[in-house]
Amino acid sequence: LIQKFTRDGVEPPRLEDDEDKWKEKIFLLSWMTESEPSNRPSCHKILMSDIVPVPLKPDLLQQLIQAFHHPKSTIRPQVMSKLFNKRMTVAADVGYDDKIARQKKSERFFSSSEQDTLNSAASAFTKYCHLHGAVEMKAPLLFPVSDSASRHVPRTAFAIMERSGNVLSLPFDQ
Repeated sequence: LIQKFTRDGVEPPRLEDDEDKWKEKIFLLSWMTESEPSNRPSCHKILMSDIVPVPLKPDLLQQLIQAFHHPKSTIRPQVMSKLFNKRMTVAADVGYDDKIARQKKSERFFSSSEQDTLNSAASAFTKYCHLHGAVEMKAPLLFPVSDSASRHVPRTAFAIMERSGNVLSLPFDQ
């Protein structure tokens, strides 16, 4: 298809469904595949043309941030809704706890004698709690909200967003 475009006299196919939608894309493709290489645009020419959207100016970005920061802004609820309704993929959900466990293993804060002292204190405290009827549970403090888990998460559940943009929730009762 690209080779056909580079030949002289070859017209792009006619698109009947929504010609306005494809007009600029066809023009850009035709311009980039001119048969004469000297007539082809440089990256700078393409970016300066009216075809490619203009990047956001810093002052416009600053206005957007201020509008988002203002509590009564109309844009704020929309952005918050989009951010917190985003769900984690099943693959990321399955590997989430494993990633945290690997990070904790690599972080060694105590020497071996300090670690032994800490382990014996934790063991004594665990035995004391067991004597008084406690049951040991290892539940994560935060868990990812994935597509599979989202139907069980109540609307009132507390949700936060981590650095990578994943939405996490505190454990909750159903």
